[in-house]
Amino acid sequence: MPQRNMKQKLSRRDFLKGTAAGAVSLAAAGMLSGCNAGGSRQTPELSYADTIKWDGVYDVLVMGFGGAGATAAHYAAEEGADVLLFDAAPQGHEGGNTRYAGQFCVVGHDKEKLMTYYKALYGGLPYDEELLDTFTSDLLVLGDRMIQDYGASELMYWKGIPATAWAIPEFPELEGGDTIDSFSVHKGASDGALWRMLREKVVNRDQIDIWFNTRGQKLIQDPETKRILGMMMERNGELLNIRALRGVVMACGGFENNSQMVADYLGLAISNPRGTLYNRGDGVAMALEVNADLWHMDCFESLDILGGHCISLGEGTQAMQTSGFKEGGSFILVGPDGSRYLNETEYSRHGHLYHCGEYHLPSYPQYSYLIFDEKMKKQLEAENLLEVNHSEVWVSADSYSQLASFIGAKEEVLLSSIRKYNAYCAKGEDEECGRDPEKMQPLAEGTCYAMKMNPLILNTQGGARRNARAEVLDIMGNPIPNLYSAGEFGGMTAKNYQGATNLSECLVFGRIAGIHAAQVKEKEAAYTLRQAVESPMTYKIGSSDEIGGSAGIELKENEYLGMSPNGMGGDVQVKVTMDGDRIVSVDLVQHSETAGISDPAIEQIPAQIVAQQSTDVDLVSGATITSKAIIAAVQDALSQIK
Repeated sequence: MPQRNMKQKLSRRDFLKGTAAGAVSLAAAGMLSGCNAGGSRQTPELSYADTIKWDGVYDVLVMGFGGAGATAAHYAAEEGADVLLFDAAPQGHEGGNTRYAGQFCVVGHDKEKLMTYYKALYGGLPYDEELLDTFTSDLLVLGDRMIQDYGASELMYWKGIPATAWAIPEFPELEGGDTIDSFSVHKGASDGALWRMLREKVVNRDQIDIWFNTRGQKLIQDPETKRILGMMMERNGELLNIRALRGVVMACGGFENNSQMVADYLGLAISNPRGTLYNRGDGVAMALEVNADLWHMDCFESLDILGGHCISLGEGTQAMQTSGFKEGGSFILVGPDGSRYLNETEYSRHGHLYHCGEYHLPSYPQYSYLIFDEKMKKQLEAENLLEVNHSEVWVSADSYSQLASFIGAKEEVLLSSIRKYNAYCAKGEDEECGRDPEKMQPLAEGTCYAMKMNPLILNTQGGARRNARAEVLDIMGNPIPNLYSAGEFGGMTAKNYQGATNLSECLVFGRIAGIHAAQVKEKEAAYTLRQAVESPMTYKIGSSDEIGGSAGIELKENEYLGMSPNGMGGDVQVKVTMDGDRIVSVDLVQHSETAGISDPAIEQIPAQIVAQQSTDVDLVSGATITSKAIIAAVQDALSQIK
């Protein structure tokens, strides 16, 4: 780790020892006595920051504990900064969309081709040449950097592997796309491996405090210099002013969980996110307040089937995939009036559909309905292609006329849509929407079903405009001093999205933001319009929410505590009770696994171990990371028996 420069004039510890403790005495000396030794009037030199009552101080604040935030915090600490990394999510739910992503990072092997390709992805929209140059240059060395800085010794490159051929490159018709490749940090994907690697780099770092249940409320800005001095945040219901001596990094993700912003910027009445439920657009409101420019606010990514739709399960819930419709069958997608409007089985490019030689997000109606017959229902059930029992959201009817009445569609429009679709099936050509005849089966009469659908959002791209140095720009294009950003909050994608770009952005601009934010800045300009206030500085290094170890856990005779650090949310601790050589019980005493996803493993694995008197038990499908962590923790406990 680099040593701190002892000649730096203003460090966090100087602030604690000098500015915080001495502000009042300085004011008293200058204002109350009012004179120097010679009797002349003296005005103390105070900055605007001295007029704010601070509750804590760090060198760098990082808003958002996802891939970008974890990267920024890591590299800021490497530069010698004391860092507060905070997230709105409770512990165990941090990670943003990085936690839920496929764990792929895009890279390339030819700089000129990368620039050509990424410029073409803008589809004629303006781009920042310097930013693209920085990004594409880093793609050439990103894999090596992950090995060197994170110890990712098992990188797997995916070019040429059939399972990912659709995305490497995602736009093969664009010039330069043949250089695109992608890696994961080991031989696997969609398993949280990259997220856990990034998380591990910060949770055990003494120079990094981690706070959960903490939402940014307001950037504190010098009204004259426009310099960002810190942030007001809400932590467990308490409003705090936290000083940032060197910089603030906004890595707070998008706004897909803010229905008002989704309506305002994306024009969607109803939608569901596939990833985190904590990207609420806090950064957008805060950026606007300090006159930051916004870009790419109408751009978002979705999934590859049904035009990017998911089953409508209500606001505030994660979307579920309905992959069973990918191969076609007897179903159609209709709008509120009952008319078809897109190719239901077209394999979209992160939600973008082919139109007039380009790829665009479809024009979504307020809501849609998936119409299917009894044959399709049985096919889906037989192949177990629905993630949950969707009978709760199905509407069934004895006829399509009756079904139209139940869903509020126009009977004549829905019946016409079905008649035309069935005629296209017989003809072998979908003249209306261009669906592949091999994926078309006619809708049969009799019992029929409708399922309400709405757009699915993987992530939004909009946020504060940034430059190649990860600085946030104001509406005039000037950097806002001490303010940086990384990740999906102001992502560089404006139109067409190349798969795995977002995670590479997190790594590239998270690193750049962390390094620049950590640099010691010039002393604030004198400000004499307000008086200084005393700051107690209650919060400082050592107040982390990230808690490990076995403190507070009391063990009785024949009880053993075991731990595994490899859970999806970090440490998993178990207590194993023995009776001689027999395992009596296995109890989880501490974990931060994701509720819902990890519950089956938490319920089944301990019971299996007790029943079989062995840790050689079957992993729970869909919760393999948690399963392995519980087993490893039990093995650790058993190893302590003498």
